Amino acid sequence: MQKGCARYFNTGDLINPVLASCAIPGIFNPVEIDGELYSDGGVMDNFPLEPLRSSKLKVIGSFLSYPEKRTKKDLSSTLKVVNQATKLISLSNEEHKFHQTYLTVCFPVDKYSGYKKTDVDKIYKEATEYLKDF
Repeated sequence: MQKGCARYFNTGDLINPVLASCAIPGIFNPVEIDGELYSDGGVMDNFPLEPLRSSKLKVIGSFLSYPEKRTKKDLSSTLKVVNQATKLISLSNEEHKFHQTYLTVCFPVDKYSGYKKTDVDKIYKEATEYLKDF
């Protein structure tokens, strides 16, 4: 958060980097790691291919923020508009990377909230069903 650049963690204790990756700005506080504050990876790189570029493995991408079209009624509150705008920004920033993977799966789970604990099982179930068609 302080330096405005992405940092990728792949060694050492990963609990704090995992917690930081869940620290959505405005909802959870940033997590301090090595004296620096970190928030959700989606702030700087929501589709992180850079750490995998040197890999000889086939990279399969997963994108959960693919926004569905909305009606005026769907955008009837500030929170709904901000949520949709955030998804559109994320897609705009990351979509150009999709062709750089062996396969990128854009899951149809936009109707659920990533902020509601009650939706987690629904997202998992629907995403699992969606993958059966691959």
